Amino acid sequence: SHRKKTLSYKHTHQEILDKFKDQLRMYGDYPENIAAVMCEHYYFAVFDSLKEGLEFDAFVREKA
Repeated sequence: SHRKKTLSYKHTHQEILDKFKDQLRMYGDYPENIAAVMCEHYYFAVFDSLKEGLEFDAFVREKA
């Protein structure tokens, strides 16, 4: 999942880390040249089901 720094999100970065600490494998900021066409922040996580993955994506990208 990913986020843009120009948007406001309902859940903070720390809330994402706390809620999905067992599933998160990597997170961080994309390099500037990639961020220009995609987004600035990314989260990679592993789940047992597609449903769980979609719930994660919705949580990460939920707007304020």
